[in-house]
Amino acid sequence: MNERTHSTMVSVITDLVQSWGSTLVVLSAGAAYAAYYFKRVVHKPTITCGSTKLEEFIHRHVPSVRQIYWPPFWCFQAHMHTVLAVLFRSFIKRSYRREVIATPDGGQIFLDWTDAEDTSSFPPDERPTVVIMPGLTGSSKEAYIKHFADDLHQIGFRSVVFNQRGFAGATLKTPRGFCAGNTEDLHCVVTHIKSIYPGAPIAGLGLSIGGIILLNYLAEYGEEAQIVGALPVSALYDLTQSNTHMERNLNWLLFNSYLTSNLRKYLQSNKQMIEDKYDVDHILQSTTIYEFDNRMTAAMFGYRDADHYYVEASPHNKLHKIKIPTLCLNAADDPFTPFHTLPLDSVIECSHTAIVVSKHGGHLGFMYGMLPIGKSLISKVLTEFMTAIFHHGEDLAV
Repeated sequence: MNERTHSTMVSVITDLVQSWGSTLVVLSAGAAYAAYYFKRVVHKPTITCGSTKLEEFIHRHVPSVRQIYWPPFWCFQAHMHTVLAVLFRSFIKRSYRREVIATPDGGQIFLDWTDAEDTSSFPPDERPTVVIMPGLTGSSKEAYIKHFADDLHQIGFRSVVFNQRGFAGATLKTPRGFCAGNTEDLHCVVTHIKSIYPGAPIAGLGLSIGGIILLNYLAEYGEEAQIVGALPVSALYDLTQSNTHMERNLNWLLFNSYLTSNLRKYLQSNKQMIEDKYDVDHILQSTTIYEFDNRMTAAMFGYRDADHYYVEASPHNKLHKIKIPTLCLNAADDPFTPFHTLPLDSVIECSHTAIVVSKHGGHLGFMYGMLPIGKSLISKVLTEFMTAIFHHGEDLAV
């Protein structure tokens, strides 16, 4: 090979490297990302349960919790997943039948029903009914709640969204709102449903703080809960530790400050009803959920302060009191509920409670697929578990 030929080959190779260099870098990075996704992200959820019978029931009737969970390839980081799940669930229409009920203390609660008249094989008096409890400052207006109501409608089950006092267009009729540790309003709602549909079995779906209230209710009422099954999703179990986590920089910026702003709006819209009992202007200066709870929620419900409220309202040490089949769904990367706060050791000692944990999913996220519009792992677990409870509940009979 002469010098000129050698020089030409070097030049050609150099040109190829320059023209393909960026492509090779991108391909290498993509391959590394894919390897990380398949090795570190894609996993089957884990199931922790102290009852062999309940665990077998879940394995048999809720297949999605023993299958590989595929978060979006491009969106599995917890904070991003939590935020974007809200956007991807925004495409749905769902109308309700509204009912307003009075509470024993003179308050009012808006119930929003989806009756499943066109999809259910059950007569109205016997139609399975699921009480849906939204997350903090949420209501039946939220897209994720509409999705879950639609999921239940599609499989022929009636649903009713329990809007906390003062939400979904309601205003407070008494100087009392809501808190995670008080179960009186849920008891009022369940009793009301039983009074109008005495032959209809009732189950509960609790999201975030709705899951906390649901767990506390089940622990408080035990076998008298009048509920045949429960699905708390992204519930917080230790409010003290969750609050500490929520006050960290990114969590405060993305979630804590937003929810506190919503709480201030809620307070402002009901100012006239409560300003004689509470220093509303001081409460409106709250910049964190803790400050809001310390200044209003704790006093409203008889706690010494927010710390006392969080200890008393945390369900992690009450799960053994639950006496109906309860399947909790959480993500290990939930920004609201750090993995170490999940009561996995405690649930092993429980007879009626199981906790399913996916490695990813964020808080009320659980999106899956490349284009995760609408449905989620929550939807799959919800329809499978409720179908199991209403159609195969006898499998859990002693």
